[in-house]
Amino acid sequence: MYHPGMPDARTPHVDVHPAPFAILALALALARSRISLALALAVAGIPGADPAPSATVASTAEFPEVRVALADSGPERAPGALPAIVFVSRHADPARPAQIPGLGPHGCALITGGRLMLRDPDGRVRPLLIGDSMFDVSHPSISPDASRLAFAATRSAAGPWRIYVAGIDGGGLHAVTSGAASFDDLEPCWIDSRTLCFASTRYRQSDEYAGLPVPNLFTLDLVTGTLARLTSERNGAEAPSMDARRGTLLFSRWWFNRYRSARRGATGITLDPRAALPGDSVNLWQPMEMSAPSGRLRLAFGYPVVRLQAMGAQPVALANGGFAAVYARNMGLSPAPGGTGIWIFRSRYAPPTRLAGAAVPETATDPYSEATGLASPSACAPAALPDGRIVFALDPGARGDFGLWVSDANGDSLEPLVDLPGTLELDPAPVVAFD
Repeated sequence: MYHPGMPDARTPHVDVHPAPFAILALALALARSRISLALALAVAGIPGADPAPSATVASTAEFPEVRVALADSGPERAPGALPAIVFVSRHADPARPAQIPGLGPHGCALITGGRLMLRDPDGRVRPLLIGDSMFDVSHPSISPDASRLAFAATRSAAGPWRIYVAGIDGGGLHAVTSGAASFDDLEPCWIDSRTLCFASTRYRQSDEYAGLPVPNLFTLDLVTGTLARLTSERNGAEAPSMDARRGTLLFSRWWFNRYRSARRGATGITLDPRAALPGDSVNLWQPMEMSAPSGRLRLAFGYPVVRLQAMGAQPVALANGGFAAVYARNMGLSPAPGGTGIWIFRSRYAPPTRLAGAAVPETATDPYSEATGLASPSACAPAALPDGRIVFALDPGARGDFGLWVSDANGDSLEPLVDLPGTLELDPAPVVAFD
């Protein structure tokens, strides 16, 4: 049984309590089951415990071979058959270590340096763009026939971000967006074989909360070059993904209301929190759904009874018809997300279940504090697999070191895939065709 005080990914059929001795006992029990002690401590959520998934990075002149071994792991620990997975391996921002590159208003255009990588079905990991001059990359997306990929990249530490398309082997690389250096093009996804959707700050405005450039969604016809604006969100629209089963576009919007009820005054509203009545303002990232070709917009999923459970950043549709999305301790993700995790919504507007990441409280009680000696793990960037499993980025040791993991939709079979030394592995994109 899963206990809500558990600070990390769930372990089946074990009663877990937040007391340090109980967590250590769980870690040792897992270790006796042929999981390495480091991985067991990380699964139990003990800060400072770094798992070391098995991976081999192919040797090149630019990137010498790196081997990372999972100690004491028997063959039964190897994940089941997986397709090839494209992902990014990025650096953390030393000035803002709590910021996850690619997530939220402060992270979507953050430049830290990174590489586009490929995990082959046999587990080998290699750079996808050998010898290319990209300084940083993010958010790869696989075309409907799985023959091409689109991704965001910048060629310098000063930007700007642009959208690129290449063959699935990295060949034929070319930019498909361009323009002034004053805006960024980010987070592409394929609508069909000739159309991309992506977030861009080219529609110029600043958000009402942090004063940052506001991204909105655009579509690009790769054949004609026609560019069209799809959304006009006041504070931001990000992370588009295609729900091929329903033929709809999912994305996340920043829903923030700066107007609050005033204690006194003729208008009854105020922008000054000091003059406002008690109570919070609306400030969270909502999962949205747009129907094609009508453009009808509605809340994609979320449990509106509980504010936290109405949050859904980086939304994706799952093979079983449900949805996955990212939640955070700071629902507005600004200035930093705090601990993050991944929800699973089995139906649109019912309460979700937690797959992995931080146990964010719905009350004032916080399981991660100096009193408990625990730090908050984080999970983000979910991607669906055809067999119902989910691959995602996870920092189980609460050290800001993300690796790629895979799990069933219940979180009952968590397996490490890739965790390269010194970088954050993010934004997995399984190389799978979709209709």
